[in-house]
Amino acid sequence: MLEAAARGQAGRHLDAVAAALARGVDVPFGVSEPAHWMLMTAVRAGAEGREFLVSDPGGGRTAWVTEKDLVSGAFCARQFFLNKPGERPYVDCFFLPTD
Repeated sequence: MLEAAARGQAGRHLDAVAAALARGVDVPFGVSEPAHWMLMTAVRAGAEGREFLVSDPGGGRTAWVTEKDLVSGAFCARQFFLNKPGERPYVDCFFLPTD
């Protein structure tokens, strides 16, 4: 099931994402600015709250991303170097399993 999120609203879907990951289901998700697809494969408790294991199949990078950086889109620049000058990346959708 596709769950869409407006800029800064990805956080409202993260409980469902974490539940799917805990069941062993990987969660593909989309980013805007730039348009890009990525994959979440795990969740864990971190010093600043939840962290999600994010992979960029196209770029070959994988990193633990804090919930805060995921919601703000900051991980795109900080850890994956995806955006170009002037772009403000954000997570805009998740593909979640239907139960």
